[in-house]
Amino acid sequence: MRQQLLIPLLDLNPTVALPLIARAQLSRADYLVVLKRALVDADASSISQWMAATIAHLGWRKVFSVLRQELVVKPRRVAMALYHVPHLCSYEHTLSGSLSTPALLDEFCQLVELCHRMGYVVCPDEQAFQVIRDRARRTTRAL
Repeated sequence: MRQQLLIPLLDLNPTVALPLIARAQLSRADYLVVLKRALVDADASSISQWMAATIAHLGWRKVFSVLRQELVVKPRRVAMALYHVPHLCSYEHTLSGSLSTPALLDEFCQLVELCHRMGYVVCPDEQAFQVIRDRARRTTRAL
């Protein structure tokens, strides 16, 4: 029932709907819908609000899984989402607020490296990107 009420609000005003969605107790499937919709509807600055509404409910592992799946068809959107990950990790109110395991950090670095290889800059700071690139190369042979 909540999904029927809240998700359509995204059509009217995402700025109002996203804080409500973040605090609601929707199903995991509903939060996946919101995250995937962010990769279609959100712009470079608002995508962080869309992700903030879903991360605590899905967790970073699922968010990165979705981003990896969507990378082939929406590389620019995925790059925009990845750009905001460090900032979102600093939010104290998210339940899964940090990339606390090496595996999550590795996944983030690998996704950033893949985006850069596709021509989408996620990390404009060259020194920080070099650290990310080195970690991505150490943690996978697929890159």
